Amino acid sequence: MECPEYHKEEYVLAMKILFMFQTPLLCFITYCVIFHSTAAMKNFRKMLLHQIFWLFLNELVVAILVVPVNCSPAGGTSANGFLNYLGVPPYVQYHLQMSVLGGVVASTISMLENRFNVAMPPYSIFKINNKIRLVVFIARLVFFTNLAVPMILFADTDQTAVKQQYTKMYPCLAVELNRPETFLFAQQVYGPLKYVLLGIVVLGVSETLFYSIGTFWTLRKPHEILMISKSTRLLQKKFFKAVLIQEIVPWVFAYQPKNVIALYVAITGVTSSNLDLNNLSTFLMTTHGIWASLSLLIVVNPYRQFVLGIFGIRQNRVALIHLTSTSGIHSSSNQRISIAPI
Repeated sequence: MECPEYHKEEYVLAMKILFMFQTPLLCFITYCVIFHSTAAMKNFRKMLLHQIFWLFLNELVVAILVVPVNCSPAGGTSANGFLNYLGVPPYVQYHLQMSVLGGVVASTISMLENRFNVAMPPYSIFKINNKIRLVVFIARLVFFTNLAVPMILFADTDQTAVKQQYTKMYPCLAVELNRPETFLFAQQVYGPLKYVLLGIVVLGVSETLFYSIGTFWTLRKPHEILMISKSTRLLQKKFFKAVLIQEIVPWVFAYQPKNVIALYVAITGVTSSNLDLNNLSTFLMTTHGIWASLSLLIVVNPYRQFVLGIFGIRQNRVALIHLTSTSGIHSSSNQRISIAPI
């Protein structure tokens, strides 16, 4: 069997370049969020910083510390990053890699949940107490950052035997499977655990869709029913649109190429044991921070105006809306909020 050419060194180098390019961008958007958010964006700012934190950890781990090579369709990954020089065990690196990815997922769901909770009127059965929301927030974060635990607990202690089994099945993966830095799942439990992980993915997608559709449906209602002013309803719509764009753009450009690659493999008949295609998928997924940062800089008006000001471009005039506290209004009182079309 003729195996495809493998370009591992180029992959590792590309990850380093990505880190050097993406890190300043994440730092810049962090500065914008901290110093150029309006008073009305207080809660929105917290959720943005929470996600940016996980995006930075994700790129640090995937692009520098671990640099994983997915050995799909065999169950396992090999580590090629800085942690190898420190002698960190492969299973620990795998857990770290999955933890930061889970943190990104949890932060995304939490941001949508925040918009959902803000949009709900006080009388809604979905208006959950903040203490309960905090418990759910922590539970969700713990759950998604420990997705790798079952794989590690059921892993074979004799990795040599597992490597030999997978090498016979997928000879083109031998270059990675036989490395001491490779962690492989137990073959007898890999199949069932894949369905468990699929169920977790379905759970995360379902929660995301619930909050997204629920917020969209709620904000379509008249402001009188929502017990808020027209200006507050408009502001909530703009924040919600910003969140959607910030999440949809990375989903399309960072994560969907993996499905396109899988479709390409199915149509062309290219061997599924192509490590370069696996590495390309991992590289593109790690660009999440770039797409999220660019989306925020373009979509959110205060950040957009700040960037335009840096380049000496004349800032657009924005409308000033004065919100006053009245009975039955669950919005911030006595604030001036700048609003511009998204």
